[in-house]
This record gives sequence, C-alpha cells and structure tokens, in this order.
Amino acid sequence: MSSIDLNSTFTLIATITPAPGKKDEVQSALLSLIDFVQANEPDVLHYTLHFHDESSDFVFVEWFKDMEALDKHGKTDFMREFKERGEKEALVVKHDLRILKGVVGGFAR
Repeated sequence: MSSIDLNSTFTLIATITPAPGKKDEVQSALLSLIDFVQANEPDVLHYTLHFHDESSDFVFVEWFKDMEALDKHGKTDFMREFKERGEKEALVVKHDLRILKGVVGGFAR
C-alpha cells in the first residue's frame, strides 16, 4: 500500500437494521457489497461487516482514502441498485450513516 495521509481519510460507520424476518436476506445482500467493493473500488482501504446480536443491527466499518472515494462509493450503479432493492422489498427499517474525518490516533496490524 502506498503512503496515505491519515488526515485526509474518511471513515463511514453504516448501521443497518433489518426488517423483522429479513435478517438473512439483508445479510446476503450486504455480503454481496463486499465482493463488489473489493473488486471495483481500490480507494476503499477497509470494508468490514459486523453484526450486533443484542440490537440485531448490521454495522459496516468503511475506511476511504479521501472524500472523492467515499462519494464515488455511494454513487455506483451497484450501490444504487442495492438501495432500490432494499426499498422495494422493505428489507430495512433503519439505515444510519455516520462519517468521521481523519484519524486522531490508534493503530492497525
């Protein structure tokens, strides 16, 4: 990986609450996003999906090289189709996005 200015990076925390009885469908759809992003978006530096048992929420932790990469991510045809499917099939009851700029401290191994 080339040198990255950590102060120009953006982290997106996306919390997705599946509709009742839709957990498996939502998980399958979210997993398909991972393959697409890995193959097509080289400026996405980190993209992991987590599940919180108590709240039944899926949480994506996404780290982008810069704001341009984050904007591009949200505007891909694949992402648009994913959102449209979620609305059409009523898969999700809540979708919360939180964007964080830069890194204050920490490490990765």
